[in-house]
Amino acid sequence: MSENNTTRTSSGSSGWAIATIPIVVSVASLLISGASFFFFLRTPQVELAMPPFISVKQAEYDDGSSQIAELYVQPHFFYPGTSQRAEVVTNMRLFVDPKGDAAPIECIWLDQGVWGGNNFRLTNRNNPSPIVVDPSTAATPVAHFQPIFERWGHWQIEPGHYKLTLRADRAVSDEPLEATMNITITNAHMPQIEDPQTSDTSLIWEDTARKPTPPTKLPEPEF
Repeated sequence: MSENNTTRTSSGSSGWAIATIPIVVSVASLLISGASFFFFLRTPQVELAMPPFISVKQAEYDDGSSQIAELYVQPHFFYPGTSQRAEVVTNMRLFVDPKGDAAPIECIWLDQGVWGGNNFRLTNRNNPSPIVVDPSTAATPVAHFQPIFERWGHWQIEPGHYKLTLRADRAVSDEPLEATMNITITNAHMPQIEDPQTSDTSLIWEDTARKPTPPTKLPEPEF
């Protein structure tokens, strides 16, 4: 009698264990699916980095009446880690701080394109459009900025030290991306910046960047 009871108990335990296997597998699958879904929905961890240089030109109006500063910046939007969700940059603004008592100059995003060879002209121009930042590929558009005329009028670049802050609005997150850089514009830069006979821009390196031989014929910066 005792042996029969033991056999029934052992068989019952084995049957219960076998019956629970599908339940355990289903729960585990649900947890994994939930974790994957959460990972997919979380805010994309996109970062913004400023380039080692910008390009500057004092643009002349069609009637030749005056000039206004134009700045060309190629920001880098990238993912530092792994992610499954893309981000979309909807708008960019550039703030130019003369590092003095004056308020930062807010510049709007006019258009975008690609560098046109060693003269660093903006080619293949297009109107500002959303920039998709894919997890597998960095986005590096060349953006053209100009001061808001209604607020700053014909603001022009002058020799001096400047802090630039790029602010990028995002579609998925309410928190904009920001990055800064510092540049120094010297008297040696100004002839090419102000020359109305050429559309070539002047290459300005970030203050802390290692400056290789620039691909333009600018003299070495000196005050």
